[in-house]
Amino acid sequence: MSSVYIAGQVLKKLLQTFPDKVDGQQAVADKKANLIYAALEAHPEVYRIVPDKAARSRMNICFRVTKVGFFLRQDLFTRCTNHHPEWQR
Repeated sequence: MSSVYIAGQVLKKLLQTFPDKVDGQQAVADKKANLIYAALEAHPEVYRIVPDKAARSRMNICFRVTKVGFFLRQDLFTRCTNHHPEWQR
């Protein structure tokens, strides 16, 4: 029964946060994905985005670190985006 209550509370919060429902959530997801892709595209000498631009996903952003010695940057990138205030929604 508590799982039904929690699901209801989550839904209530989503409806308060995004009065335009799915369109609002989609806009936030698009903005976040565009920020990540822009950061990756700004450094093509280090990062290679795996899928073609037409097939990119907002949920699974696949990229490779292409320069030897930059593997720590992939970890740093992941940690920074996880703690960025824009990603806390």
